[in-house]
Amino acid sequence: MTATTSAAGLGVAALSPEGFIQHPLHRDESVWSNTNCYLDVWIELLHGLGHAPEPLFAAAVAATAQATQFEFLKVDHRDLEEVTGIRVGEHDIWLGLQEQVMLQLGLGNPMLIEADAFWLPDTRGVSYGQEHTKTSIIVLHADPDTRELVYLHNEGLHRLDGADFDHVLGAGRSQGIVPSPYTELISLEGLRDPQDVDAAAQTRRLLRLHSARAPQTNPVADLMEILRSRFAWLGENGMEGYHALCFETTRQLGVVSMLAAAACRHAEVPELEPAVEAWTAVSEEAKGMQFQLARLARGRGSSALAATMDSAVEHWAQAAEALASWAADGGGSEPAS
Repeated sequence: MTATTSAAGLGVAALSPEGFIQHPLHRDESVWSNTNCYLDVWIELLHGLGHAPEPLFAAAVAATAQATQFEFLKVDHRDLEEVTGIRVGEHDIWLGLQEQVMLQLGLGNPMLIEADAFWLPDTRGVSYGQEHTKTSIIVLHADPDTRELVYLHNEGLHRLDGADFDHVLGAGRSQGIVPSPYTELISLEGLRDPQDVDAAAQTRRLLRLHSARAPQTNPVADLMEILRSRFAWLGENGMEGYHALCFETTRQLGVVSMLAAAACRHAEVPELEPAVEAWTAVSEEAKGMQFQLARLARGRGSSALAATMDSAVEHWAQAAEALASWAADGGGSEPAS
């Protein structure tokens, strides 16, 4: 028995790892070639369906610092449905994961599931066969007879088979760290034709919406205080602590800033160009901070770290001010037709 997504617009090439073309955010020229495991698969699914993911990045402008870390950004499900017609929500597994995934694929609906990266061959050299870690994948095609599965993960479309299939979708899953995975049903029943969606206009609408949700204080200033409070801890915990700290702080800041810049760029209005430039600067500075924090983790000083941290705070303030000013003017000028 074989099941596969049958959504209009998701062509054979898009379903084939061999013919897959990444969204530009996942190509080498991107500051962060991966965002996070949840956002990455949505970026590529929307791209494969012919929809621009950039309108969904507008939520990044309202990101917050959260006492120990920076916000782990996810797709806003309401924004997703309003822009693309895709409905998504948690899906309870009570008949068995493989059975329910196969049923939904047969109806043309992909499934987002938690998986153990130990069994995902695209993580070879990092987790595959080496380390058990939770991640998110979107299953597009599954065949229990051949034990083959095609899935979106991180920045690409991949294929696995054999024992890997058994441990991701079958009975072998009970041996991993996600025996009862969190799953989401992605309903494509109401999927809109991308030709009927003005992505730039939707981006402008969502930027105005999320600008009104943005925190009153500068979230990067709050994050820098979190980082400073962890300097001694970082020296005590070395590189193991460094990787955990950076993932929750500088990496999330860098990704969120990159996506905020991408949304403002996609809005296609000149008033937002200062926001694009400032959020791009924050994204690059977050990357720089990671190298500087690594020196602290190794017991060395970093004379540039304080200046980089202060600059990121200022650039975020500049970006937020440019966006708020544009939004307060009713969205500013529309691009020339």
